[in-house]
Amino acid sequence: MTSVATTSTGLIPWLLQRVTGLLLVLWVATHFIFWHFGKGGEGPLNYAVVSAQALSRGLPGYLWEMALAGLCLFHGLSGVRNIVYDYVVDKPKVAWLTPLLWAVGVCAFLLIGYHLHLFRAGH
Repeated sequence: MTSVATTSTGLIPWLLQRVTGLLLVLWVATHFIFWHFGKGGEGPLNYAVVSAQALSRGLPGYLWEMALAGLCLFHGLSGVRNIVYDYVVDKPKVAWLTPLLWAVGVCAFLLIGYHLHLFRAGH
């Protein structure tokens, strides 16, 4: 049996998948504590209330949302890569996958940043 460090997918992607997963769990817990338990007495929550408060915090709010987007993108696309690499026996046939997923991730991150900026400017 080979260890995680000696497989062709490597230790770093495996570790980053776990770290981003842990950070996303903490992020969701913070979200629930703040919005669903902390703000619960202030009336019903809806998209307009949450987005107005979250994105009206200026640059820190924008960076908070972008960090969440980056974590989600990396964790999701890394998961896709790991699944493919787990089931494909001939790794050289899927060597194109990692650069493709990086390109998709970077483009999606930039697009999310652009649209969050437009959304923030609309408030």
